[in-house]
Amino acid sequence: MKKKFIVGMMIVTSTLSFSAHAAGTAVEARPAREVLKTYVEDVKKWAAKKIGENRASLPVGEKMKTEKAAEIFMEELKVPAADKTSIKSAMGKSKNKKAFNDSLATIMATRRMTEGKSDVESKSLEEASDALIGVLADAKDIGSTANSKFFNEKTTDFADTTAALNKVVEMPDKFILFDTKTRDQFTKALVKTRELSYKSETYEEAFVKALMESQGIDRAKAMEIVRKLKDCV
Repeated sequence: MKKKFIVGMMIVTSTLSFSAHAAGTAVEARPAREVLKTYVEDVKKWAAKKIGENRASLPVGEKMKTEKAAEIFMEELKVPAADKTSIKSAMGKSKNKKAFNDSLATIMATRRMTEGKSDVESKSLEEASDALIGVLADAKDIGSTANSKFFNEKTTDFADTTAALNKVVEMPDKFILFDTKTRDQFTKALVKTRELSYKSETYEEAFVKALMESQGIDRAKAMEIVRKLKDCV
């Protein structure tokens, strides 16, 4: 079972068929990656239109457009107030604000894909999107310090875990496109990470412990998973 989880970190290559949220007509079955990409493009256009409709007569700079779009996505996703504040704070301090905006667009696109659906895959995607919002809210804690007794300074474990978590923050589509079983296992681990983060020295420590506890595996196996996530392309 443990081996299957590690090997199972694959990108979905099957075809999906969703309803077009704009036209209400059936979309031809296409690879999941293409379907998600189309929805992401659509929600970005939708947000851009809302910014254009609501802005004052003064031109809106790119930085402000990015921040306004993120605000629109969070409002639409009904992100809890505390998480919303945390995401805005992390985004404000980030050198790559566009990555946060793109991640929120991906999460919103995932929600759009599952609207009005109650099948197993849609439920999996909805739960994954909730978990991803939690990681975005905690982004400020990722890589904040390497002073943890949990990690051996002579290894790259801390840096690898930081890189894996940053991959989840900046490229959630990789996570969304895992096969259903693997995605659900990671969702469970991400939810557990938030619980453990309050009593861990670092967010990285919480993530590794969450993998161990939620999957019933040892630390070595957890680090294997971390590195596979870090190297996922």
